[in-house]
Amino acid sequence: MLNLPTPRKWQTTALAAWVGKRKGIAKVVTGGGKTAFAGMCISNFVDANNRAVVIVVPTTALRDQWYATMTANWGVATERIITDKTKISTTDWDFLLLVINTARDNITAVQSKGNMMLVVDECHRAGSTVNRNALMGEWGATLGLSATPERQYDDFFESILVPSLGPIIIDYNYSQAAKDGVIAKFKLSNHLVQFTDDEQNDYSAYTKKISVEYSKLKKEGLSSSTKLERLLMKRATISKNAEFRLPVAAALVEKVLPKKTILFHESINHIEALAIVLQDMGIDCRTYHSKMSEVRRVESLSLFISGSIEVLLTCRALDEGFDLPDIEVGIIASMTKSPRQRIQRLGRILRRLDGKIAEIKTIHTIHEEELLTSEAEGMNEALEIKWFG
Repeated sequence: MLNLPTPRKWQTTALAAWVGKRKGIAKVVTGGGKTAFAGMCISNFVDANNRAVVIVVPTTALRDQWYATMTANWGVATERIITDKTKISTTDWDFLLLVINTARDNITAVQSKGNMMLVVDECHRAGSTVNRNALMGEWGATLGLSATPERQYDDFFESILVPSLGPIIIDYNYSQAAKDGVIAKFKLSNHLVQFTDDEQNDYSAYTKKISVEYSKLKKEGLSSSTKLERLLMKRATISKNAEFRLPVAAALVEKVLPKKTILFHESINHIEALAIVLQDMGIDCRTYHSKMSEVRRVESLSLFISGSIEVLLTCRALDEGFDLPDIEVGIIASMTKSPRQRIQRLGRILRRLDGKIAEIKTIHTIHEEELLTSEAEGMNEALEIKWFG
C-alpha cells in the first residue's frame, strides 16, 4: 500500500475509467497531478496482483524525480526499487525505473517476472520508431501519462501509443485545472518586438519563395515537400532569433526581480549572450542547456533551486520533468509553433504554491501574434491578459 494524497475529483474519475481494463492514457495538464494518479493506479494493480511495476521516463532528471517521489512521499523502501544506474536483474525488484534509452534495449529481458504493469511518463516520446521498442511485451496493466500525448507530425499516437497503452481515459486541461485550484493563478502578458531592416528583408524573401513553392505543389497535387519544409524552417528561425528579443528580455528580467524567474529561448547562443548582458547589469543568473557539461548543469540547477540565484536561462533541456513550484515568473523569449513545447513550458511555471500568482511573459514578433491570440482566447482563467508593443 502506497502513501498517496487524497484523490482529486479528476483522479477519482480517471481511476474508475482505468480500473475497468487496466489500460489507458491520462492526458493531464502539467502540474495537475499525473504522477500521483499513476501512484493510485500502481497501488490498485499491486494490491490486487502482488506483482511488479516497470516505469519508463524520457530523461535522467525525470527518473531521479520519480525515485525521490516514490521513496520520500509514497513510502517505497529503497531496496524495492532498482534503476538503470545499476545492473538490471530479473528478480530482485518490485519497481524498475528506467530511462527510455535503456528501456528500449532491455524491456524484453525483464519480462520473466510475469504479470507486470508498465507506466510510461511523457508517453508521446515512446511513439518514435526507436523508442516504441520500450512498449514491447505482454503487460498485465498499462498506463501512459502526458499533457500532450498526441503527436503533431505523424500518426504514431493512433497506430502505436493507443494500441500499446490504451485510449485517453481523462482529458484534464489548463482551464479545468485553474478552475479547480489545481494549478497556480496566473497573469499573462505578450510583448511585441520588431524586426531589424535586414531581418524584415530576409523574412519577406523567404515568404516569396514559400509562396512560389506552394503554387508549384498545388499544380502537382501535393501538399508538402522537403524544399517547402526547409524554407518554412529557415523563415521561422529569423523570427525566433530576432535581434530585439534580447534587450526586451533583459528589461523584463530586470523589471520582475527579485521574483524567481525562468526564461526560455530557442537558441543556446542567444541565452549565453543574454547571460552576459544580465551579468553586466549586475543580475546574477545562470544558463542551463545541452551543450554544458553535467557538472555545470547541476551547479546551475542547484543554485536556482536553492534560491542562491533568481534567474535561470534555458532552452529545451527543462521543457519536461522539472518540478519547482516556487518559480514565480516565466519569460518565453523565443517560442516554437509546437503546442506540446509551449504547454510543457507553461507547466514549469504554473505549479501550485499557496498564495502564488504566476506571471507568464511572451516575447513575439507580429508573425506569431495570431497564434498567441488564439491561445489567449483559451485561457479564460487567467487573472489578466495584456498586450504590449
